[in-house]
Amino acid sequence: MRNFEPHNPVAYWLDRRDELNELMLRLLQARRGLAQTGGEPTFLAYHWRQLNRLGYTIADGQAFHRAVETVVVPLVAKLRAGGDPLSQSSAEITDLTLLVDGIERILQQIDPTFGTIFQRLRDGYLDLGSRPHKAGAVEE
Repeated sequence: MRNFEPHNPVAYWLDRRDELNELMLRLLQARRGLAQTGGEPTFLAYHWRQLNRLGYTIADGQAFHRAVETVVVPLVAKLRAGGDPLSQSSAEITDLTLLVDGIERILQQIDPTFGTIFQRLRDGYLDLGSRPHKAGAVEE
């Protein structure tokens, strides 16, 4: 095994890409075999059944991912505009109305009941944003 290069982890993994590609191909083959043995067309369908996801379908999960991609990602980009998204200084959200409106829209699209509950929480039950003596929420 090669030595780990703490100052250049990207180079370390790029140097091992053939080994990683081989492992991923073996994993893909094993997953396809499990799905076939389990009578499912894909590993996703097999794993969905294995996790006992009965409350929503794969299509529902994919719709949720699309909603996050089309609503949350642009919202976060808008909130962080003008700053480096990886720096701690830009991690604080300054337009809380924009954030809360976006969350409410997402929840309404996922499940109107969740959207209604969140809308009720907006009336004095949410403590968003920073203020003096409030614990920070940024994790390092």
